[in-house]
Amino acid sequence: MLPSILIIILLILPFPLFLYTFPDILYKSLLSVLHLLYNIQRFTSSLAQIRKPRITVSYDSIKQVISIVDRIPKHLAVIYWRRVEEEEGNGEGVEIGYREIGKLACWAASAGIKVLSIYEAEGKLKRIVRQLQHHVDAEARRFFAREGNIPILRVSVVYNSSSTEDIQADLQIILLSRSDGRGRIVEVTKSLASETSLGNLQSDAIDVERIDQALSDSHFTEPQQLIMFSPEIDLQGFPPWQLRLTEIFHIAGNKHFDYSVFQEALIKYAKIDKRFGR
Repeated sequence: MLPSILIIILLILPFPLFLYTFPDILYKSLLSVLHLLYNIQRFTSSLAQIRKPRITVSYDSIKQVISIVDRIPKHLAVIYWRRVEEEEGNGEGVEIGYREIGKLACWAASAGIKVLSIYEAEGKLKRIVRQLQHHVDAEARRFFAREGNIPILRVSVVYNSSSTEDIQADLQIILLSRSDGRGRIVEVTKSLASETSLGNLQSDAIDVERIDQALSDSHFTEPQQLIMFSPEIDLQGFPPWQLRLTEIFHIAGNKHFDYSVFQEALIKYAKIDKRFGR
């Protein structure tokens, strides 16, 4: 027993000396190991996505999923998953993106979601509202053909005067960009500063509640959930004030727009226990 203990002591004693003498080598080795483990995890996640059986998507299949959850987000936001080309309607990839937006709108309407916000940082989707509306309508006619009742899916820009007030729409699709985030904060800041300088507002009256009131927009309510069809979380400048209580969902390793991500997001949302800081 004693010789074994002595051998262990002799093996351990040089380790602190190694740490003191070659700290950089140890740290670099640990970082390399952690980086390797992270890459392995991402690779296995990607394999899991590839091996998933393809889900048949229909109005009935979505209703079946919704029937097993106790709640859904009434306002769902997504970050656009494709790069928008500068020339409107140019290229097969752009057309695919239009159709995918139509599919997402149909999924959301089938699930009972009332508002779908689509964020594209550069604001290029905002320039093609009519084209998007055309593709959304075409996809809705195809998707709901067997139902006999095609819902009204309305595409609009967030600060359009008729954005979320279209009571006839079953689903309101709001297009957002970076200007709706930081730009809005700058605009409100300048407005409050101007009121203060003119004497219409006391500086000590500016608090979180006042700022919240100024930034809260009747045309853009806070989404309950944000879905990202990307392997990493990258908000790309999404309006920050509207994300304070939003549940963000993404699947590590996923790189594609796919219904399975949408379905998993809704199931996850139903399981989340919101405590609002309590």
